[in-house]
Amino acid sequence: GFEEISVIGAASRDNEPRPQIVYSRTLLREAANGQMAKLSSADSIVSFASIAGQGVTAALCAPIMLGSAVDAFLYLDARGGTAVAADDAAGFCQVVARLCGLALANMKRREVEDRERQLASEVSAAREAQQLIVPAESGTICGLRYAMRMRPGRFVAGDLFDIIDLS
Repeated sequence: GFEEISVIGAASRDNEPRPQIVYSRTLLREAANGQMAKLSSADSIVSFASIAGQGVTAALCAPIMLGSAVDAFLYLDARGGTAVAADDAAGFCQVVARLCGLALANMKRREVEDRERQLASEVSAAREAQQLIVPAESGTICGLRYAMRMRPGRFVAGDLFDIIDLS
């Protein structure tokens, strides 16, 4: 469902108060399938009860895709008077929604890259700490000669080698 909707921006014509945020759940449900949803003045406003009393004469809802999943919506409507959507409005809305999806994907990619850099830094610090507590590759303790070779894996592991003087 659409119990929680976050509105990023709302605008109205010049010199008009900011519109009350009311949207069609029917259009959102249709767009949730990944396709543009439209309400034009020729449609029956009765089936769009959530916006029927708001003077909406036309509405478009385009899904903003992140990969193959709907991540957000671009929702536009015309209120008051006899305003109708231009013939190319749906196509334009779809292009803007696609650009939004590309921008979101780019932001997600950057988040993943930042997390990967942070993880690589932490792994490097752990590897350095591990090297500090491992004894030298060869030596003598209490008359006992030892030699070892440690080949760290790509990531830090829990295996350590140590020599302890038990007197």
